[in-house]
Amino acid sequence: MKKFTVFIVMVIFIVFVYLGYQAAANLKTQSAVGSVPANAATALASTQQNVLLIHVDDLAQAKPKLISVWGFFAYYSTPNQVVFLPLLPSFDPTVQSTMMGRFSLDKNRQVSRDFITALQQKFNIKVTGVVVTDNTGLSFFTSQLTGQTEPVLAAPAETDEQKRLVLTNATFFFQTTCTSVLNKSGDVLTNLDWKQLAPDHFSTTLPFETIMVDRQKLFSSDAVNQCVVLGFE
Repeated sequence: MKKFTVFIVMVIFIVFVYLGYQAAANLKTQSAVGSVPANAATALASTQQNVLLIHVDDLAQAKPKLISVWGFFAYYSTPNQVVFLPLLPSFDPTVQSTMMGRFSLDKNRQVSRDFITALQQKFNIKVTGVVVTDNTGLSFFTSQLTGQTEPVLAAPAETDEQKRLVLTNATFFFQTTCTSVLNKSGDVLTNLDWKQLAPDHFSTTLPFETIMVDRQKLFSSDAVNQCVVLGFE
């Protein structure tokens, strides 16, 4: 079922790609209507980010415990499109057990290649980057987005009820993020005090320059006109 959902996300992106390039062509010249550049596929591939957003309990611990994983799919075109997709925890006991068993971080707080590969194969996605944060980091992000100072105290979910709670809380967080992006209500990333986050509460494979470029694409005046948080059931 989850693979089918990911497939639908990819279909949506393909539609966005087509419409975006058609819109861009129409703006440039009326005679360009219906024409597609020969190198369009290469250009399109360089404008999409498929990032894993991984939440653990405490990055300062020797072996942080996995709480949730979401996919962040951003297609930078005209207009930009953003989709948040829940991947873990899973209500399938086999998937949950397998993925939890494969999760680990190295001494630099980077996620193991085995875990990334397993996720890519299971959900049929190509990962372009990974972001890891913990309860303290997520509390910090939440306070910046909503002004709420109540700490996040999430723990790994074992029962379906606990999984539902973890996913519901994450859904609310990403819906709030979408609202901020769509309303252009503030560039959260610019105002963050990164020294409070890295390296003990935040880790990423994305270069800082990439994060700043993505920030500009998300929060510029004409940036994103669609930001969707997909359901987990």
